[in-house]
Amino acid sequence: MRAELLAWIASVANEVTDEAEKASRRFGFPLDGYPPALGILEIRPLLFTAVLDATDDADLHVREAAIAACVPLLDDPRLLHHRQDLTPLIREVLGTSELWQHRERAIDALDAWGEDSSGLEGQRNPFAFCDTDLPLNDSSP
Repeated sequence: MRAELLAWIASVANEVTDEAEKASRRFGFPLDGYPPALGILEIRPLLFTAVLDATDDADLHVREAAIAACVPLLDDPRLLHHRQDLTPLIREVLGTSELWQHRERAIDALDAWGEDSSGLEGQRNPFAFCDTDLPLNDSSP
């Protein structure tokens, strides 16, 4: 349950990142004109403080979810100074996660922050299932 709640915080935080703001403006819906987004922007440091406590949790799933939730929160100018401290966790925990989504998040964050992401492996082929020729189920006699 804790990991799911942290993932929910991450999903909320993803909606007010710098990239989300750029996309919203491009489509004519700037975040600064949307009260729920403004509320989230305002409480990002509070969310970060709550999430940060779980980045050293004994449960790996909770720890990964907490670190993943930190990433979009670190777009906040008030939190930028935490990037340097979290970079090793992002690389060592998210970058080596069994979940490709966490590995991708680590690579994207490190690249966006000008950090080295070499050696981290994202999802090799995100369309592997779509590209697979499944055997036809021929039920004719």
